[in-house]
Amino acid sequence: LMLRRPPSATLFPYPTLFRSVAHLGLSDEQVGLYIQRYFSDKAAAKAVALNCWLAAQPTLYRFAHVPIYLECLCQLWKAQEGRLKALQGAGITALFSAIVAHVGTGKASQDHSPGKKSIKRREVQQLMLGKLALAGLQQRQALISEAIYQEQLSLASQKLGVKAERLAKLLAQSPCLRRESPGIGRRRARYFAHLGFQEYFAGEELARQLLSEEGEQNEATSFLHEHRYNLAYHRLIVFMAGALFRKAGKPGLDKVLQILRTA
Repeated sequence: LMLRRPPSATLFPYPTLFRSVAHLGLSDEQVGLYIQRYFSDKAAAKAVALNCWLAAQPTLYRFAHVPIYLECLCQLWKAQEGRLKALQGAGITALFSAIVAHVGTGKASQDHSPGKKSIKRREVQQLMLGKLALAGLQQRQALISEAIYQEQLSLASQKLGVKAERLAKLLAQSPCLRRESPGIGRRRARYFAHLGFQEYFAGEELARQLLSEEGEQNEATSFLHEHRYNLAYHRLIVFMAGALFRKAGKPGLDKVLQILRTA
């Protein structure tokens, strides 16, 4: 029984043994009870409506069995029911985009002014979350080490011309990224609220690279060629495909399919 996520599979105490981890989410009955208790008696009709709507959305309903996603879905339904209903028949990338937009990115998203500065701040924060998420997954780290964190800050600071301290502040404002207490015998590490969020931001970053200059395209292509048959990266690739379709339509999907099919 693991009560906290291990920093990597290589740090299990018995590396020579076959490792099998069962990830058990909520049962269908528990999903219904959670929704019922989330909404007050005065909003019982909302609970019934959400239950019925989710039951008719097989893809989204599967994610409702993960507690943190169910919490986000309840929040969305309560605050922006129409926005969630608009996802009918949509894939997981659209779902995560809606969740991230709702939970926000901390202070960077609380500024609703249409000014270029607030937009730029959100864009830079999303970019940094993507770079950090992808760098962690490339090293198979769910607990992202301080070394990777500092390396990504330094690289982004040089490329964007923004001080590393400012980039660190933007990352610290995001509710999607958390910092672990050091504890006994452990160093402080950063991690995403759930692995799904890390895969989502990494997928967004891969999509951005594939639509960017040639150097970054080559990096993304190499990553896909290396991991295309690895099930551990399956959901990341799904997120990337969804992001490409949103940004570039069918030509974006055709591009990634061509990459996945070539040697």
